[in-house]
Amino acid sequence: MSADQSVPLMQGRPKLFWPVGVTLNSSKLKVRQRSKIAEIRIALVEAGFVTLNEQATTLGLSRSTAWSILKPSHKSSGLEARTISRILRSPRLPGRVRQRILEYTQEKIEGVYGHTERRRREFAECLMAALRNEFKLAFERQESDRRRLLIGRPFPVSEVKSRRQRDRSSPGLPRQSV
Repeated sequence: MSADQSVPLMQGRPKLFWPVGVTLNSSKLKVRQRSKIAEIRIALVEAGFVTLNEQATTLGLSRSTAWSILKPSHKSSGLEARTISRILRSPRLPGRVRQRILEYTQEKIEGVYGHTERRRREFAECLMAALRNEFKLAFERQESDRRRLLIGRPFPVSEVKSRRQRDRSSPGLPRQSV
């Protein structure tokens, strides 16, 4: 090819298999998802949890997990169902933060953030399984506590035995009867 022949601009580029408008729309949806997650962070700050340590403890998450979901531009896939389940079972979670988490969950299931029907269904199923499992564990703990109180044994026998052994092996401390 000679230098005076011009090459069409789009000749060497691969064709797009989706319209450009969809990419922009998808981008807007991701921005919307990030802004909802930012609302969760703002609710934490308004509730008085300013540092990452305080926020992680309040959410019931590790520092690294809290950082990765609260950092606005770090991750664009959003919150996983298991993470949401862990956050919702945190006893320290303020009401406004819980409300934002529930709004986020509902919007994600409804497809507001651009996920496919299959991903939304998988998310909802995983979230329900995690919540069901948590409910089951909480119920089993309550039943176990209730049984202990009914039979007059406030701690499991193994725990009482380990306390006795610890008390006997501690030099210089008076023995305590259990």
